[in-house]
Amino acid sequence: MDCTRVEWNKNNGRMEMKPVSGSEFSLKVDLVLLAMGFLHVEHHKLLDELGVVFDNRGNILSKEQYATSVPGVSRQGMREQARRL
Repeated sequence: MDCTRVEWNKNNGRMEMKPVSGSEFSLKVDLVLLAMGFLHVEHHKLLDELGVVFDNRGNILSKEQYATSVPGVSRQGMREQARRL
């Protein structure tokens, strides 16, 4: 597996990673399991047409009771579902 080291920097309150030039290396592996975190909702035409507002991280901006900026439109996610179980 070919890899590159990265450094994390804060940019306007958000963490961003940048590849470190010249830090490339290879690892011999049989299996790689990726644990990728959720970044944000995919932005689709429907959300734009509805006028849904996003926060600075690209997530749907919501208030109490998961209400969005559009009356009658709410958002849900795995975190909210898990809390109710």
